[in-house]
Amino acid sequence: MRSPKTTAFTILMIASAVSAFLVPPRWTGCAAGLLTPLEAPQAAATAATRAAAQAVGSGVPTPSAEEFAVLTQENQELRRLIGQQRLLLSALEDRVRDLSGLRTQLGDTPALILPARVIAGDSAPRRETITISRGSRDQPPVRAGDWVAAGAPPPSDAAASPRETLLRQWLIGRVAQVLPYTSRVQLCTDPAFGPVRVRLAKPLPDGAWQPLKAEALLYGAGTGRMEIRKASRNYHETGHTIVIVPREEGLPATLSVGWIDSVRPRPESALHFDLGVRPWAPPERLIEVYVISLPGGP
Repeated sequence: MRSPKTTAFTILMIASAVSAFLVPPRWTGCAAGLLTPLEAPQAAATAATRAAAQAVGSGVPTPSAEEFAVLTQENQELRRLIGQQRLLLSALEDRVRDLSGLRTQLGDTPALILPARVIAGDSAPRRETITISRGSRDQPPVRAGDWVAAGAPPPSDAAASPRETLLRQWLIGRVAQVLPYTSRVQLCTDPAFGPVRVRLAKPLPDGAWQPLKAEALLYGAGTGRMEIRKASRNYHETGHTIVIVPREEGLPATLSVGWIDSVRPRPESALHFDLGVRPWAPPERLIEVYVISLPGGP
């Protein structure tokens, strides 16, 4: 397994050769931005591990249950960031190899990443939506069907590009209703959400996600959960526990939506399974979100 720095160096060398001799610079100008955010979460994970080891060696008291819970949550977030960015790095490597499709894969028009604040949840007991502070009269406007993401914001001291911001997010839902200054977002956990095509990925020891080519259908299940219905395999048993939404679903990049935490056989068929999917964070923890608006709309 090659190290992330070796992989990034190899990709940059290939991309440089392509852009110099075969491909116009405007086709590959965004490639460097895809590689930039990869080292940050890896450095954070390494620093956290080193600090923990030094604490044990120096006789620092064992963390309390509350502190351990916080450390566990932070570790999960770092693993998600590394997996998401390694997934895109692998995809970029494949695109550079396919010179004939480079323009189509990377795209000429970047997505608009529109920040918004979460104003309120939904008062209806059987509906899972949130209201955000951006609508049709904002510029650029929000449109029904736009995907909405949430996650780790860029470092305050860094001027992150829209693509770098996007790579730190996971999908939480889609815009369902647009008003002049607010919009209602249907969360992926809403019982009426879906079906949406997804793929399953397996976390590897180095933090990368290894996606399958096979697709499945994701539905909202209510009570803060999602589910994949009638899966042909018990993916939880094979270790393919990360659920990702491919670019073909109207996204500028493949993004994750959650992870599989339960499985049950279908009563009518022992060869099919319903897989329970949990989002990376519950809606009550969402403060700021990002609307993903593509030119031309959904």
